[in-house]
Amino acid sequence: MQRLQHSLWYSLGFKGPSPDLSWNTAISFTTNTNWQAYSGESTLGHLVQFADTVVDDLDRYRNTVMEREELLAAARDSLDLLDHAVTNLLDATRP
Repeated sequence: MQRLQHSLWYSLGFKGPSPDLSWNTAISFTTNTNWQAYSGESTLGHLVQFADTVVDDLDRYRNTVMEREELLAAARDSLDLLDHAVTNLLDATRP
């Protein structure tokens, strides 16, 4: 998207960054590091900045939801094990 910036709306007249800078920026947004070698406000238009931020936020949300689902599944498994242990203990103590 950055490479096509010159033809997008709200590009503010900026041309697209070089291929290596675009790759560097994509990796930086993906890994949440600060590898950007430019000031975003003087290189990227509004639409590209908005799209980068939205994609990054949606990816983080997806990861958060997946982690919560995994935690809930682990909690359910633990409760099942506890239920079986209590049931076995009660069965063993009944005459």
